[in-house]
Amino acid sequence: MNIYEKIKPENQLDSKILQLITEGSNENSNKDSVLNSTKRDLMAGEISKHFAINYMLPKHIVVAHKRGIIHIHDMDYYSNQMTNCCLVNLDDMLSNGTMINGKLIESPTNLRTACTVATQIVAQVASSQFGGQTISIAHLSPFVVKSREKLLDKFANLPINSGQLAKLVYDELRSEIRDSIQTVLYQINTLQTSNGQTPFLSIALDINEKPELIDETVMLVEELLVQFKQGFKNSDGVWITPTFPKLLYILDENNVHKDSQYYWLTQLACECVSRRMMPDFLSAKILRQNYGDVLYPMG
Repeated sequence: MNIYEKIKPENQLDSKILQLITEGSNENSNKDSVLNSTKRDLMAGEISKHFAINYMLPKHIVVAHKRGIIHIHDMDYYSNQMTNCCLVNLDDMLSNGTMINGKLIESPTNLRTACTVATQIVAQVASSQFGGQTISIAHLSPFVVKSREKLLDKFANLPINSGQLAKLVYDELRSEIRDSIQTVLYQINTLQTSNGQTPFLSIALDINEKPELIDETVMLVEELLVQFKQGFKNSDGVWITPTFPKLLYILDENNVHKDSQYYWLTQLACECVSRRMMPDFLSAKILRQNYGDVLYPMG
């Protein structure tokens, strides 16, 4: 007989916690209750629900919730007064630097570092709130430019003509973009937040957010779609679809019509969604009509 078999819960709260300890939970498919960090979060959530029901929420709301008339979502975080979903301003943090764990992270000088810092920001945000977050791929585009400039300096003195130099820089840049996007996908799918789960991340793929960097953004979107279309290998070596990040592809005048300049990119997005159920498609035209601007949702 183990220690838990001797426990006789005296109330419903104790019963729920004992059940979590001994049986786990399947309430949330993104929370693996086998993990100690996740189990601790689920246990804390039961305490939070108990506190919210008994001391924080109006009685008529509690009654309606218990009767199933309404459902209070994320009540396990209610007593913590944490924020929910947010749009992350990577543009500011990457361009001007940011603070993580009390340490100043200065503006990166290349795309690889920018992508690594971006995923660390995502992990920090996910550990400080209980909802999802959305970033924009265009906020990484300035660092494609920085990487290109560093490559030009690196190869400037080679005994080659301008055409050969341009091709060498282009090939090296595409290789760095490929590695950087792989870093983002690997990081997001292997990092765990403070409650032991993958960050609920959405990435907006809007090639027109930074018109002056549209070529750089297109390269990033193309590579992300290519790698997402391929998927991830599971423990059996089978290619599967990652749960996160969610991809939000923005349809606009220069990529939605068959004769538009970037229609080929939309075709790639369609190939990706046919295999991986991602990306979601949003109309820039409708978003502008409804909200006055192209705004990105969470998920």
